[in-house]
Amino acid sequence: MSLSHFESVLKACFQANRKTLFNNLKKTYSVAQIQEFFTQSGLEISARPHQVAPAHYVSLAQFFHNLTHRTTHGKQSL
Repeated sequence: MSLSHFESVLKACFQANRKTLFNNLKKTYSVAQIQEFFTQSGLEISARPHQVAPAHYVSLAQFFHNLTHRTTHGKQSL
């Protein structure tokens, strides 16, 4: 995963600091993908960006990187 990918995920997360992380991410990623990450990570749907631990942002960026990598390499389409 590149630094630029990580930065783009962080920008999506903090688009509107007063909104929930889930709502911010909906502007960039599919609801199904976001729900999958929240379920896997144990994050609450109601979490706001400032309430999430830094490690979750790394996991989130890796999650979306892996989805993109699988999709663009024909291994899986979502």
